[in-house]
Amino acid sequence: MEGMIPAVNEEALYNTARKIYEFGGKGFLLSGGSDLNGKLPLKKFKDAVKKIKKDFPLIINAHTGILEEDDIKILDEMNIDNVSFDAVISDEIIKNVFGLNKTSEFYKKSLELLDRSGISYTPHIIIDLNFGKISYEYDTINFLKNLNNLKKLIFLILIPTKGTPMENVKLSPLDEMANVLSYSINNIRKDHVIGCMRPRALKDFEIKAIDLGVKGITIPAPSTIEYASKNNYEIVKKNICCAF
Repeated sequence: MEGMIPAVNEEALYNTARKIYEFGGKGFLLSGGSDLNGKLPLKKFKDAVKKIKKDFPLIINAHTGILEEDDIKILDEMNIDNVSFDAVISDEIIKNVFGLNKTSEFYKKSLELLDRSGISYTPHIIIDLNFGKISYEYDTINFLKNLNNLKKLIFLILIPTKGTPMENVKLSPLDEMANVLSYSINNIRKDHVIGCMRPRALKDFEIKAIDLGVKGITIPAPSTIEYASKNNYEIVKKNICCAF
């Protein structure tokens, strides 16, 4: 979270949003830390977000964590533009990676609530989240394919980060990662996008993703842009979050 702007109360959040607007920003990501239940404290910041949406033409993408029915009502009141949701259908990962005393049923319920709500939402799947192993990804895709209203699907890749339990994790081979992406594209008839959280050295994955049919790549390598141009893809550049 070092790269994020802290806003620990409503006044700080509002002032941060005002500065973003004054500097010409288009919007921001409202994210955590989350609490010990894996939830973003939405209620605490509801009034500030409502005022931000009233005063500034900013796009807000909320990275919420686990949701309950009351949270859906709060998101609706906030007039949130999109919810980014980490789709993790794996009790093992929820316990051992997220450190939560929850099960995948909480994540399934959250996604089902979003799907019925009418709120725009984009599930995120993090390849290799289970300490560099392909494990939960296919079960998660199989759950998501039965939802009706997800906007698009975002794929990320674990970044082994110094100072964390995963700093020495070895990632899965490229073909195994590509197989996950291919399975999703073939089973979920929505746009697929490669998001910003991924090791930048994986340039071959970006090119493979293009060949498989992804509709967008966040911060692609110059070699990826060159490859797309040479293969007659129309390239549209947007300075905006992958969820949009």
